[in-house]
Amino acid sequence: MKVLFFTYSFPPHVGGLETVSALLADQFARQGHEVKVVTPTLAEPGFDASEGRPYEVVRKPGPLVFARLFRWCDLYFQNNISLTALWPLLIARRPWAVAHHSWVTRMDGRFTWRDQLKLKVVSHAVCSIAVSRALADTVGKVDVIIGNPYDDSRFRNVPSIERLMKLVYLGRLIPGKGIDVLFQALLRLRVQGVSAPLEIVGSGPDEGPLRRLAERMGLQNLVTFVGERSGEDLVRLLNACEIMVVPSVFPESYGVVALEGIACGCVIAGTTGGGLPEAIGPCGIVSENGDARGLASSIARLMGDAALRAELRREAPAHLAGKHASRVALSYLALLKQAARQWR
Repeated sequence: MKVLFFTYSFPPHVGGLETVSALLADQFARQGHEVKVVTPTLAEPGFDASEGRPYEVVRKPGPLVFARLFRWCDLYFQNNISLTALWPLLIARRPWAVAHHSWVTRMDGRFTWRDQLKLKVVSHAVCSIAVSRALADTVGKVDVIIGNPYDDSRFRNVPSIERLMKLVYLGRLIPGKGIDVLFQALLRLRVQGVSAPLEIVGSGPDEGPLRRLAERMGLQNLVTFVGERSGEDLVRLLNACEIMVVPSVFPESYGVVALEGIACGCVIAGTTGGGLPEAIGPCGIVSENGDARGLASSIARLMGDAALRAELRREAPAHLAGKHASRVALSYLALLKQAARQWR
């Protein structure tokens, strides 16, 4: 099957959608299908655009190139719906499938005409996949729910690394991720006599304000900004921490970062909103979004109860088994091939 794989964000950009897009495209190709990825994401200076990928990546193609690619494919797959990339359907008949990774509404709760249009056009997809049950309730037509994969070839438990009683946050430093709420939780813990060192892994526009906030709150001796990490460096860092905190205030549609932490032996302190609890599963505990008191309570409970941490870690292999990249890709491909056959 020739799959034209569209994603509006792709490496070198960093995030959950980018990670999942790269994993699925890689697995589609490795399982015998011809894959071409189309994305408006440009390669940055010094970035190896090929990275040994078993598929072609076409970045920001013009209309003629896009149209030629569309005529080439047997199936057009959008890994998150993009209205601006649907126009090729007007020039040639091809089955169109979509996987939903984000809420239809804006982060501020607005529901625009574009959002309404997305709900209407998705009814024409031959296959519509949601990455969480929470998300499925909001995006209109959904044929199946398939949780996101993580890179099981990279993220793993390394027993030789000493695990310290540290917290780790991994992700972009942007509004809605709840890092300020995490700082408030650290203050509450300190008042209770609990010292909870935190390593913040990632970068983003909020880094400067968050550094200043940590200083104003007197947390500079507890909080370390380590910047972006990747590959084995990131795996070793996660293996050296007991607890990953995912303190999102805005409801996450899923939460691949939680899977990465669990795979590296962390237990998770997360939040209840959206699909994040589905990603965490039985490998962590959750509190209400934006609730610093509840988050502090979760962290204190995990820090103080070694038996609980061991119990949560025992759940990890079974929880992660269905989220290996190859297994998730097989689930996608079975649906896409069936949908393409029925479309004909």
